[in-house]
Amino acid sequence: MHTVFHAHALVERLPLALSALLAIDAGRLVAGADNGSLLLYTINADNDHDGGDCTVALQESRSVVSRKRVDAIFLVSAADAASASATAHSSSSSFLAVLSDGIIALRNVDTLAPIQQLDSVKGVTLMTAPASTVSVSTETKTSVPSVLCAAVKKKLVVFALTGESLVVTKEIALTDRPRCLLWGPTPTTLYIGYTRTISVVDLSSGTIRELHAFRTSIVSSFGNFAPMKQTSAMSLELLPNNRVLATREDTTIVLDEKGDIVPDLEVQWDRSPQQVVPSPPFVVGLFPGQLVVQNLRSGGSGGHAVQTLPLANAHLLAFGSSSSSLVASPSAIWRLIPIDFEDQIEQLVSASLFSQAQALVEDLDFPSESDKVANVMRIRGMYAHHLFRIEHKYAEALAILQELQASPLDIINLYPDLAPPEPGGGGHGDGDETGGAGGDGRAPAPDVPQTDSKAVRMLLTYLTEQRAVLAKLRLQQERHGAAAAASESLSLHAQGHDKQGNKVYPVLADTLYLSEVIDTTLLKVYLRINEALVGPLLRVSNYCNVEESEALLLERGKHDELVGLYRAKGLHRKALDFLKQKAVSPESTAGEVEKMVAYLHALNINDDMDLVLDYATWILQKDPEEGMKVFTEYYDDVGYEARKRIVRFLESISDDFAIAYLEHLITELGDTDPDLSDALVFCYIAKLKRELASRTGLQGPMVPKRDGGNAAQSSAAKIQPDSGRSFWDLRRKLAEFLETSTYYRAEKVLASFPTDALCEERATVLSRLKRHEEALRIYTEQVRNYRLANLYCERHYDPDDPASRDVFIILLRIYLAMVAADEFPMAEVHSFLTAYGASINAAQALHILPDTVPLQNLLGYFERGMHDMHRTRNMNEVVKNLLKAEVVQFKERLTHVQAKRIPITEERMCSICLKRIANSVFTHFPNGVVVHAYCASRK
Repeated sequence: MHTVFHAHALVERLPLALSALLAIDAGRLVAGADNGSLLLYTINADNDHDGGDCTVALQESRSVVSRKRVDAIFLVSAADAASASATAHSSSSSFLAVLSDGIIALRNVDTLAPIQQLDSVKGVTLMTAPASTVSVSTETKTSVPSVLCAAVKKKLVVFALTGESLVVTKEIALTDRPRCLLWGPTPTTLYIGYTRTISVVDLSSGTIRELHAFRTSIVSSFGNFAPMKQTSAMSLELLPNNRVLATREDTTIVLDEKGDIVPDLEVQWDRSPQQVVPSPPFVVGLFPGQLVVQNLRSGGSGGHAVQTLPLANAHLLAFGSSSSSLVASPSAIWRLIPIDFEDQIEQLVSASLFSQAQALVEDLDFPSESDKVANVMRIRGMYAHHLFRIEHKYAEALAILQELQASPLDIINLYPDLAPPEPGGGGHGDGDETGGAGGDGRAPAPDVPQTDSKAVRMLLTYLTEQRAVLAKLRLQQERHGAAAAASESLSLHAQGHDKQGNKVYPVLADTLYLSEVIDTTLLKVYLRINEALVGPLLRVSNYCNVEESEALLLERGKHDELVGLYRAKGLHRKALDFLKQKAVSPESTAGEVEKMVAYLHALNINDDMDLVLDYATWILQKDPEEGMKVFTEYYDDVGYEARKRIVRFLESISDDFAIAYLEHLITELGDTDPDLSDALVFCYIAKLKRELASRTGLQGPMVPKRDGGNAAQSSAAKIQPDSGRSFWDLRRKLAEFLETSTYYRAEKVLASFPTDALCEERATVLSRLKRHEEALRIYTEQVRNYRLANLYCERHYDPDDPASRDVFIILLRIYLAMVAADEFPMAEVHSFLTAYGASINAAQALHILPDTVPLQNLLGYFERGMHDMHRTRNMNEVVKNLLKAEVVQFKERLTHVQAKRIPITEERMCSICLKRIANSVFTHFPNGVVVHAYCASRK
C-alpha cells in the first residue's frame, strides 16, 4: 500500500555464504559465514543522514577455531544500565559471543581476536544476551549481572562476565528442549519458547513460570483446532511495555506480562515466515527472497501487506536501532532505511487510503495526546473532503466534518460557487482547506456541479442547524460578556474549556462573522432550490451580508425581498430610496407608491418621525390620497407630540392635508386633545379666509360663487377640486364641529375669526362662552336672520343656568331697541312673546316693554303664560298622586313580607357554616334560605 523501508545494498557479491549477522551500532556490523569466517565492516555515515549512499569497508576478517558454520553472534557487555547508555558498548566493556559447532567463543569487538573459548560447555543450540535497553535493578547491581544465556539440550546455562572471561553462574533444568530464547526487559528475566508453550524464567531464583500455552496451534486459539506439527518453529521478540511478540507458524500475536493475548494486535501471514521482527507500529516478516511489512493492529484482519520488498535470497534479519536494521542473503547485506512517518502518511493520503493513514497515526507515539488528536482530525477531514468531492457521498462527508467540529467555513468552502469572498480581498473561496479540521493543503478537487441539488440540500440542512447553534452561542456571549470570550479553536461554533475547567466562549466578532457567512450562504441556497423561502429569511432578523445579498437579489429580480432585507437590517432610508426609484421609473405602477406607504407603516413613527416625514412629502406630491394614508392608517399609537408635529408638517404643505389628518384623529380615532381640536378650527378658518381673500367670482363682498369659478389648482386641490363648493362644504363642517365638539377652546379660537365674515360660526363660539348678547346681535344686526336668533334662544335657554335663563329677555331687549329705531316691527315682538312666553319671565318682560303697548296685543302672551302655568300645575299634581300610589304599594309589600313566619327550630341549620341557628341573629333571603347574620355579612 505504501513504502515503509528502502533497501540500500551495503555489501554485494560476497564469495562466502553468510549464516549470522549482528549490527553492533550505527557504524559497525559483523557477519558470520558457513565456513566459520567472521567479517567486521565499518559504515561511513557522513552522507547518510538523508538515507542516501554510504561507504562500507571491511575492517577485519577472522575464522573460528572449528572452521564450522557460525550459528549466532551476540554482543555482551559488563557495563551496568547507566554506563551502557552512556558508553554505547564501548570496546573496553563489550565483547562478541560467537556460537559455532555448539561451542561459545568470546572475541574482541574491535579486532575479532579470540579471547576465550568455553570448551566446558558443549552442545549449545541456542543463546541470547540482554539488549542495551534492559534496565538493571537495584538488586542486580549488588551482584555480578548475567550477560549471556545458552541452551544445552534441556538445560539453561547462565554466564556472567568477569574481566574478559565468561563464567558460568547458574544452570537451570528445563522440561523440554527450547526452540527459542529471548532476554526479558530486566537482567533476571528470560523467555523460553517451546513447541507449544512459552515460559518465563527468573534467573536470580531459577523459578520457571508458564506464560502462555498454545493448544495445537496459535490459530486454534481463534477457532482453528487443526493438529500442530511438532517441528513447528517459534520466535520471540521483545516489545515495549513488557510485551512479547510471539510467532508460530503463520500467526503472530502479542502477549502481555501476564501471558494474555492482547486484543487487536495480531498478524496473519499468508504462509509461515522464517523470521519476524518488530518495527512499531509494523512487524517485518522474512520470507524466501522478500520482506513483508504488516501493520501489527490491522494485519489480523486478512488485509493486504503494507509493503512487500523483494530481496534476492534474503534469509537473515538483524534489527537494532532505526539506523542499524540489516537484511542478509548468502552473498549480500542490505541496510533497511525507514521512511519518515510523515512521508508515509502523505503516501497514504495521496493514494486516498485515509483509513490506513488514520490507523497509522493512531499507532504512532506523539509528544502529547493533543498532537495525535490533531493529526487524526486532519486526516479525517481530508477523508471527508475526498468523500464529498470525489465519491459524492455528501451525507457521510458532512457527518464526518460535523463530528470533527469543523468550522462552517470549511464546509461552505466545499461549494465554491456558494463560498463567501475572502475577508481580505474579492472573489469567492476556492475550496482551500489548509486551515481547520479537514484542511489538507492540496489542490482542490473538481467543483460540485450546480445541478447537484442533493449536495445543496445537504448544505441547507446543515446551515439551518448551525443557525440555531449560533443563535444560542450569541445569547451565551451576551450573558457572559465579549471581554471574557476567548477561543483558539478554529471550530468557532463549539464551546470548550480552559485549563482550569472554566467554560470558554469564542470571540463575539468571530461568531458574528460566522453568522453572516451562514445566513448569506443560506440565501444563496434558497435562491437555487426554493425561492419561496427567500422572503421569510430576509424579513426577520438575519445576518446576511448586505452588499453580497443585494447583488444576488437584484440579479434575480427579487425586489420585494431586497426591501425586506433593508428593513430587517434597519436600512430604511436605503429601502425607501429604492422604492422611490422604482416609483419614478417609466415602467412603474401605482402599486410602487403603495409599497412605499406600506413600508412607512411598518416603521415606528415615534422613533422614525424624520424619516417618515421626509418621504411623505414626495408621496403627497405624487399621490395625495396615498400620501394621506401614511398618517391615517395603522398609526393608532402615535404619541401626542408626534401628532402635533405631523399636523405642523401637513400645514406646511397644505391646509387640506392638515384638515384631513385632524378630522381623522378627532372623528375616527376620537382624539380629545384640545390643541388638535383648536388646530382643526384654525385650519378651517385659515382656508376659508384664503377663499374669501381670493375674491374670485364673488357675488358680494364675502360670498364666493357656488359654481367654483376659476380657482387655481394645486396638488392639495386634487382632494377637493371645486373651490366654490368646497367653501360652503367647509363652512358646514366648521359650523357642525363648533356646534358638536366640546374639546376646542372657544376663547382661543374666537380670536382667529374675521370680523366681517363667518358670522354664524362666530356666534356659535360666543354661545360656548355664554356671551349670548353678542351672539344674538350677530344674528339680528349682521346676519339679520331673526329665525336663527329665535332658534339660538331655543337651543341655549336653560332655566337652571343663571347665564342662560335670560337669553329670551336679551333677545327681547334687542328687538325692542330695533323697534325704537324703526328697524323691526312691533308685531313681530308680539308674535315673539306669544311663541316663547313660557320661557320669558313676565315681570322682566313687562318691565322692559314700552308703556304704550296695548294690553290687548299682549293677550296672547298672557294666555300662553297662564296655559303653561296650569299645565305645570296639573303635571305636578299627577306626579304627586303617582308618588302617593307608589308609597302605598311599598307599604303593602312591606306588610306582606313582615307577615311571613320564619320557623326556627332546633334542627334549623345555617347553610353557610352548617351550624344551628338557635338564638343567634339570622338573615332570611327571598328564596327562603336562613343563615346567620354574621355568615351573611362575611359572604
